[in-house]
Amino acid sequence: MFDFILSRQEVAGALRLSLRSVDYLIARGELRVRRVGRRVLIPRAEVERFAGGPATAAEPSLEVPDGKT
Repeated sequence: MFDFILSRQEVAGALRLSLRSVDYLIARGELRVRRVGRRVLIPRAEVERFAGGPATAAEPSLEVPDGKT
C-alpha cells in the first residue's frame, strides 16, 4: 500500500499549527520525517499517530455547549 507523504506546510494546516510549531515538533522527535534531498516530508500515518487518530477525527465540533450563546 502506498504511504502518502505531506509537506511541512500541509501538516501545519492539517494540525492547525504554525509552521514553526511543526518544525519544533520535528526537532524534538515528536514527528518522524523522511528527508528527500532538502525536502522534509511527513508520512500521513505519522500525522495521524501524533493527532491520536485518523485526520477526519481531528475536525472541530461546531456544537455550542448548553447555556452558552
